Amino acid sequence: MGEAILYQLHSLLAATALGFCRLAPTFYLLPFFASGNIPTVVRHPIIIVVSCALVQHYHYELSTLNEIDIALFAAREIIIGLFIACLLASPFWIFLAIGSFIDNQRGATLSSTLDPATGVDTSELARLFNLFSAAVYLTNGGLNFILETLWQSYNLWPSGNFNFPKLEPLFSYINNIMTHTIVYASPVIAVMLGGEAVLGLLARYASQLNAFAISLTVKSALAFLILIIYFGPILAERVMQLSFFPEQLQLYIDK
Repeated sequence: MGEAILYQLHSLLAATALGFCRLAPTFYLLPFFASGNIPTVVRHPIIIVVSCALVQHYHYELSTLNEIDIALFAAREIIIGLFIACLLASPFWIFLAIGSFIDNQRGATLSSTLDPATGVDTSELARLFNLFSAAVYLTNGGLNFILETLWQSYNLWPSGNFNFPKLEPLFSYINNIMTHTIVYASPVIAVMLGGEAVLGLLARYASQLNAFAISLTVKSALAFLILIIYFGPILAERVMQLSFFPEQLQLYIDK
């Protein structure tokens, strides 16, 4: 009796660990689950509790598997988890890149350019855009989309086999991150470029004018002026348009 209970407990822990492998990348990569918002000592128990609800998907007999098979199954779950997490995190990466691109062009991350060792890793505007996109996503039912995507992944790539999603569409999806970054940041970049061109002409005819010293202030003022006009009506709508929905997982099935 005691051995049977111990065996069931070990099977439950092993199934929970495999579920943890698929869920953990989503909790690590999405900004509202990041360690800055949820402490690690709280986040890991949450992942474990959610993984316990997925035990039914790991219904095969774990006692018949050796250590190598279990390691391969765990590696497969990690790969699928990273795949899903990258798809879900793509809109937040786009807005993070937009903020970093604008801050780089207006000179806010100049310290990172001159000395990468002591510069900032993420600019302030990038953090703002990242949290803004996360707030819009959660307000529009983002948690439901995350749960549906994870649930759909078990229907398409169930545990116990070595089926993997197609990676070709993922490469184009990642390529769209940079494309959308440049497109949505281009109005601000274009205005700053125009302002810098005007300062260059002024410096040409007024040599005592230090164009570089005042360009940081002028470009920052122009950037935030355009963002006041551009931020609310345009970028807020783009968050959900760029988001990944569960129905799109069908594109990654080998037919």
